[in-house]
Amino acid sequence: MKWASAISTQPSLEAAVQEVASQAISQLGEEPDLAMVFVSTAFASEYARLLPLLRQQIQTSPIVGCSGSGVIGMQPVQTPLEAEDQPALSLSLAVLPGVEVTPFHLTGEALPDLDS
Repeated sequence: MKWASAISTQPSLEAAVQEVASQAISQLGEEPDLAMVFVSTAFASEYARLLPLLRQQIQTSPIVGCSGSGVIGMQPVQTPLEAEDQPALSLSLAVLPGVEVTPFHLTGEALPDLDS
């Protein structure tokens, strides 16, 4: 297995996607079998644009992910960064020989109440 991770705090979704994709793809050095994206709620009004922007950079793998008020990822100097309550996008790519990935979709309505 091989993994690569990148994080961006660019305020522009396009710039953030470009930054994390170029860094993670460069680190990985081969086509990923899986992409995991974590996007801050600061980009909530742009969520619909995220997957098409990522697909311009990563065509071959399933892309899974979620949103949150905090996003964690690796900076170019290979130190972790946790970005809270600000624009942030994290991308992790994986090469997983012999693994079959089957993505699925959950909506907020399908999840139990937070008090459950």
